[in-house]
Amino acid sequence: MAGLFNALNAARTSLEVNQKSIEIVGNNISNVNTEGYSRQYAQFETYPAVNFGDFFIGNGVKVASVQRDHDIFLQAQLEDKYVDYGYANGQTNSLSELERIFNITDDNLATDVDKFFDAWQELSASPSDLVLRDTVIQYGRLLATTFNNTADSLNTITGNINDTIIAKVEDLNASIEEIAELNDRIYTIEIRGQGANTARDKRDVLVKKLAEGLGATTYLDNNGMVNVQLPGGLPLVQGNMAMTLAADTSGATVTLTLTTGGITRDLNSRQLGGEMAGLFTMRDDFIPSTSHDLDKLAWELSNTVNTQHLAGTGLDGMTVSSFFNDVSTLPVTNAARNMHVVITRAEDVAA
Repeated sequence: MAGLFNALNAARTSLEVNQKSIEIVGNNISNVNTEGYSRQYAQFETYPAVNFGDFFIGNGVKVASVQRDHDIFLQAQLEDKYVDYGYANGQTNSLSELERIFNITDDNLATDVDKFFDAWQELSASPSDLVLRDTVIQYGRLLATTFNNTADSLNTITGNINDTIIAKVEDLNASIEEIAELNDRIYTIEIRGQGANTARDKRDVLVKKLAEGLGATTYLDNNGMVNVQLPGGLPLVQGNMAMTLAADTSGATVTLTLTTGGITRDLNSRQLGGEMAGLFTMRDDFIPSTSHDLDKLAWELSNTVNTQHLAGTGLDGMTVSSFFNDVSTLPVTNAARNMHVVITRAEDVAA
């Protein structure tokens, strides 16, 4: 009788674990589009065998646990790629704005330069033509305005980057705090021998957000808690403790600070990665370099045109003034923003 009971019990447990497996498969299918969801599977183990005198008879099977199909090595590789993606993404919007400003398909700075010098070329063929003289002035004003607007647009991009940095900080802090909370929750659940698959999936999603946003790296401690740190080594999450990022707007540009254990530290671009590093690189390196090149072009063009203009005479044969504002004794800085035509009368154009 005992043998029959054991056989029936083994069959029952087999049905139960297979039913549980079907439920897990159904859950996997229903979450196929859920961000961060890791496929789950049942881990089986046998029930303790029953002693029948000289031998043991199996007593069925049970679901020991439900595991995540999760590869730690692959997770680390994904985090690295998210850092690279974040860095590129941090520059995308600014580069798109630069592409719009220096548009190569429509009217732009280059075409305005061409129009200005074409007007001079036409005037050289008919130097007494007042209409052509006035055209030179008008195209000079158009060119100066384009330089002014381009310089202002570069400043606007810098302001937009600062606004983006401020907006990102709140979201990043929320992720940092939630990871610390999940660390505590996962530890509490798993210390009781239960599974915390959903919480671990959610934590992985947040870790990827910090990798993308800050270039953060992670490591697991002995309690299964994820510790998160910046590329420079400063901690963002230690166990169930969350550090705090802040945007400092007191200076000329927005800077970041990190408060750890009551100590606030300033962060520079070398201590950041991901999208934030991309934003800092655009704001502190690329945009200033582009602005300097624009100022240098405006300074050299103004100085060259003025030099040639001062060497000539107006329609009345008298010595004339500079065509653009005099920059010969001024630094290159802000030359594009301050560029303007100072000559007002067509008769005073040297041709």
